[in-house]
Amino acid sequence: MDVTFQRVYVAVVIIILTSILVALISSGRRRRLPPGPRGWPLIGNIFDIPEVHAWKTFANWSKRWGKSCYAFGDTTLKF
Repeated sequence: MDVTFQRVYVAVVIIILTSILVALISSGRRRRLPPGPRGWPLIGNIFDIPEVHAWKTFANWSKRWGKSCYAFGDTTLKF
């Protein structure tokens, strides 16, 4: 085998295994949490909240997901 092909093969295998591991971990965590907005990996819901009048966003979330809402990584909001 060519050295370049081996490096590409190893990189692809590492990416696939990492993706599977992340999917397994995140699916297990998501089931035990209250409902809430879907966040991005690592940054969560940081871009879902405006800088001004954030309380309006929280009020909309409470109407949509109820009195307890999951957001910001491991934070549960209670309204």
